[in-house]
Amino acid sequence: MAIILDSIIVTIDSTVIVFVMIFFGVLLTRLKILTIETSNRISKLVINLILPCLLFCDMIKSVTISELENFGIIFIFATFHMFAGSGIGWLLGTLTNANNEIKKLMMCCIGVQETLAFSLVYANVLGESSVVTESHFKNRAVTDVLVYTVFITIYKWIIAYGMLKKEDQDNNIESELLDMTEKNEKILVKREDWIYKIKNIMNPPIYVAIIAIILALIPYMKEYVISGSGSVLKKNVFSAVQDTGAMTTPLICIILGSNLSEGYPPTADIKWIHIWMINLGKLIIMPLIGISMFTLFYTIGFIDRILAIMMIAVYAAPTSKQILIICTNHGNQVENISKIYLIQYMIVALPLSIFNVVSIYILYGSD
Repeated sequence: MAIILDSIIVTIDSTVIVFVMIFFGVLLTRLKILTIETSNRISKLVINLILPCLLFCDMIKSVTISELENFGIIFIFATFHMFAGSGIGWLLGTLTNANNEIKKLMMCCIGVQETLAFSLVYANVLGESSVVTESHFKNRAVTDVLVYTVFITIYKWIIAYGMLKKEDQDNNIESELLDMTEKNEKILVKREDWIYKIKNIMNPPIYVAIIAIILALIPYMKEYVISGSGSVLKKNVFSAVQDTGAMTTPLICIILGSNLSEGYPPTADIKWIHIWMINLGKLIIMPLIGISMFTLFYTIGFIDRILAIMMIAVYAAPTSKQILIICTNHGNQVENISKIYLIQYMIVALPLSIFNVVSIYILYGSD
């Protein structure tokens, strides 16, 4: 009973924390201390510096050669969520006659979820409770969430980043390539198109992810140079990078609050039916898939109980707040995603608590 109450409390607490930070953004904007234009500039700071710092630290701490097998399993789970969620978003968008832009937004909102603000806190609470019997639960649970965060973050900044661009951006690029071809007949159009596609996929978070993986897998680099307890850079450079990355969630929430400072954005054109379809897909359908799939995998011995309960918690989490940064960076769907967040974070505590309590009962009720 105690852990059930703890799970409910931590879910509510996590939601309150997010709302308080959003309120700060609303307050600062209403007091004219922060403007919408300034918040857009802050979002560029987040994407180019602060988020890469967070991703670098998470990957350095999580990626190890000994855990590569577990990494592979979590990678499959993250990939499945991304594509299953996107497929559900496409289906729900098609059934409700959403236009192409809204359909892509629905796919991204259901396909990628928030992990740090909810699942990571939940892992710590469960690890410190008396219900879980594994002595190493907390360390393993936190590691599993961080590893999942790495993979889903990469998907956010490759797939979602590409999907949420304005359609006319690609058309403008193609026109520019055509003009260049007409003026310079010897230009290799295929090569230009290939280079553009690579540049389009690559962005600061992805560059940092690649570098972090390489450094983490170099023998002794992590332990003695970067982040180990006695490493050279642990208490100076790495600490500075870690502190910088820790600002990611607060700044994203403040940016969101700034965009919501006047209530529902007047230019938001997303229909209510599409907002509720997003909530249905992300807060109900994906958690049901998660609880069914991971309970089965645990029952047949494919995964252990710690990974099962944390993956259920991850699948039940709401839409990632980084989608706002992606939309702001593209100047596309910012008002719509802000409206989606406002509704979703008002109701997320209830379904999240229910699914977490049910998963605890199924996996730990017999102990």
